[in-house]
Amino acid sequence: MGRSRKHPIRPDWEEVKEQVMRTAVYHKFKFMLIYEACCCPLVTN
Repeated sequence: MGRSRKHPIRPDWEEVKEQVMRTAVYHKFKFMLIYEACCCPLVTN
């Protein structure tokens, strides 16, 4: 994966890559928000 072409990329990658990347980033930050809400105590001063 990555820069290696050991695993070929899908033929329509140029057409779909932006949406794939947007979806990945969305889920990354969604997970981070859920994790912080559940696992990190709120600090109040």
